[in-house]
Amino acid sequence: MWQVHKLQTQYVRPVEAIWQAKIEVLSARLGLKKAIALFESALVRSPMAIGWLKPVILLPIGLVNQLSPAEVEAILAHELAHTARRDWIFNLLQAFVEALFYYHPAVWWVSAVVRRERENCCDDAALAATGNPLVFAKALVQVQELAAPAPMLALGIGGSSRRRPLLLERIRRILNQPQQKSQVMEKLTATAILLAMLVFIGLRANTPPTVAAALSQISDWPGSFGLRKTMTISLLQIRFPNREAHRKLPGKTIMARWKWK
Repeated sequence: MWQVHKLQTQYVRPVEAIWQAKIEVLSARLGLKKAIALFESALVRSPMAIGWLKPVILLPIGLVNQLSPAEVEAILAHELAHTARRDWIFNLLQAFVEALFYYHPAVWWVSAVVRRERENCCDDAALAATGNPLVFAKALVQVQELAAPAPMLALGIGGSSRRRPLLLERIRRILNQPQQKSQVMEKLTATAILLAMLVFIGLRANTPPTVAAALSQISDWPGSFGLRKTMTISLLQIRFPNREAHRKLPGKTIMARWKWK
């Protein structure tokens, strides 16, 4: 979060007034009433949206000169969609869950799906606001060539996580091209294998070995270990009359002291 704060405040400068006016027009199309600040930053390599109370959109320096006005408009619409959907808050909660359950592979898999679908939703919103899928696809390609990994709490157009969506899949979706059947089957197969593994692990976790099985394993230890084959079990919760019960078993002696109150 400190790194994101530095991006908002250091090495930034306002863009030309024409682009700030374009931000206001696109915000009205997306139903966003909050004022959005637009800056150029020397610290970013990809457009990104930061913050919720005081949202900011950062563009790399010189990006508006490398793209056409329609492509810049499409990029701005995508970043405004993140702000309109309040994705920054949910991304913060998602990062907290990932840190809390860092050891669970299912959490990382679900998190990757959530991030991918988040980008898809913002792509749809940007297309609805601009209405030009081909221009938006070209803008994605050019931005991806200049992109660098964004901080986890920043929402970049190229994806904000280490497992960001593949560019080719996003372009196919934007242009309404169906995915290859092989890729769909691979995803279904991987999902089925993952669910089967989770079910198997859950069943194993809920069926611990019984005490009798553990004792039987102890009784089968070979005598060459030089271990003492005498086990004393003290039952503290159950108390019987002052007496001692001795019970002989083959190969070992179990002494149980019971007290009754």
